[in-house]
Amino acid sequence: MGNVSLGYDKKGFSSRVALNYQGRYILAIGANAAADNWLDHHVEVDLSASQRIGRHLRVFINALNLANKPYRVYAGSSSYPIQEERYKIWAITGVKVDF
Repeated sequence: MGNVSLGYDKKGFSSRVALNYQGRYILAIGANAAADNWLDHHVEVDLSASQRIGRHLRVFINALNLANKPYRVYAGSSSYPIQEERYKIWAITGVKVDF
C-alpha cells in the first residue's frame, strides 16, 4: 500500500493531487490455492483545487477516482475473475463562505 500527494498553494489558489496504490492481497483462503480469493491491485487518483475570491469566498472542485480502475476479485489467478465493480469518476464543486 502506498500514498503520494503533491500540493501547491499561492495567493489564494490551492490544489492537491493524490495517488493511492493498494497491491493485491488475499481475501479468503480456499480448500486449495486455485480456490483462494484475491483482491486485485488498485490505483486511485484524486484531485482538489480551490481559489479564494475576496476575504470570505472560495470556489472549489474535488474530483475522485480519476484513474477509473475497477475493483476486482478473482479466484486463484487473475484469469478467473469472480467480481468486478466500477465506480465512475465523480466530482463536486461549490462555493464556501467564511463568516
